[in-house]
Amino acid sequence: NSNNNNNSNSSKSLISDTKFSTWTDEEKLRFIKKTLKRFERGGSSLNDEQLKQVNSIATQLSNLCTNYEQLINENRDQAEFTRNELKGVPETFIDSLPKKKKKIENQEKEKERIQQEA
Repeated sequence: NSNNNNNSNSSKSLISDTKFSTWTDEEKLRFIKKTLKRFERGGSSLNDEQLKQVNSIATQLSNLCTNYEQLINENRDQAEFTRNELKGVPETFIDSLPKKKKKIENQEKEKERIQQEA
């Protein structure tokens, strides 16, 4: 029982020594509710079987994400687009894309042709 009093006094001391003691009752209540919500989201309200199931799903999801990222990183497929097909895409993004030299030359020739016709 003596230990309980010491722990209780330590907790009171800790709370009074922090900003928490200057908070309004409304702020304290909000903090406590948000803290409880975080614990609930972390699984504190689940029974052992539910927690085991959530952890299993989380592990599966993590593995799927890792596999997906690996497949994306290893994929070397390319897609080619004309300037017209990229209409509406910011120029800064278009300029950052890798370009084939021949395509660039053809695009420049097409621009010159259009400018001459205008």
